[in-house]
Amino acid sequence: MEPKNMVVATALTMLLLMAMFALFSSGTGHDKKRINTRQAKEDGNKQNQIKTSHPPGKGSSISSTNLSASDNNASAAPIPPVKTAPSFSSSISTVGYHEEICSKDELEQIKKDKEAAMAELVKAKEEWIQNKINDESLDITTREKYKLLNNQQLANGTMYMRQKRYSDAVKQFNEVINDETATPLTRYFALESIENIAKILKNKELYFTAARMRGKLVATEDLSVIGQEKKTDYIDWIDESEKLLNAKSKPEVYDRLLQETQQQYGDISAQRARDILEEKIKDRTLFFGEFI
Repeated sequence: MEPKNMVVATALTMLLLMAMFALFSSGTGHDKKRINTRQAKEDGNKQNQIKTSHPPGKGSSISSTNLSASDNNASAAPIPPVKTAPSFSSSISTVGYHEEICSKDELEQIKKDKEAAMAELVKAKEEWIQNKINDESLDITTREKYKLLNNQQLANGTMYMRQKRYSDAVKQFNEVINDETATPLTRYFALESIENIAKILKNKELYFTAARMRGKLVATEDLSVIGQEKKTDYIDWIDESEKLLNAKSKPEVYDRLLQETQQQYGDISAQRARDILEEKIKDRTLFFGEFI
């Protein structure tokens, strides 16, 4: 092909490509315009559906509504009335502040009924304990223990001890000790309880007073039901213990014990007697150390 002809062919080809490009560009813009128009129509329809299904009331907001496909017919269903919860404040306000629930006569009757019921319980308890005490099929030790349950002061004192009301407990136990109708065994346990309280309170005087009284019971009364033999050893030991514990703080007591030690062991030196006495004081202090 000649050069002249080649130039012409090239020019024609360029013109043809430009025409095709212009045609393609024009068609694409038309399509975009048509798509945008259709999208705008669809958005408008959705807004109309929202407004028709949920007309805004006072204080409502369309933007807070979120409907799904299944909610299209929700506006057609009747809305049930809202039931308000009962108000406790309103019910209280209907009651007068000074209105009495029970009359004075009714309250008095309730009090009497409670007292009568309590009396019945106490009576039933006493009868049950007394039946156990009289039951000869039980051994003597068991029957004596039931007698202890029948003493109200002893029971009260034990209760106060558990509550750590030691002063009240001692008062109750004192009533047992001074009760002429109380059995020796009841008084024995009352005195023993006072000793235990004295140990807790570290009251040396109270301890030895109660222990000495219990020692006299052991020496004079029959306490064989608890395996306690009648003897004076305990009261002698208590008397000696009190003197030994007081020896360091009371020189006259110490000198008297030193003389008794020399007489007891016969012909020994004063230093040997002193060593023996110091050993006794040490041992007895260790025994009572955690209590007194």
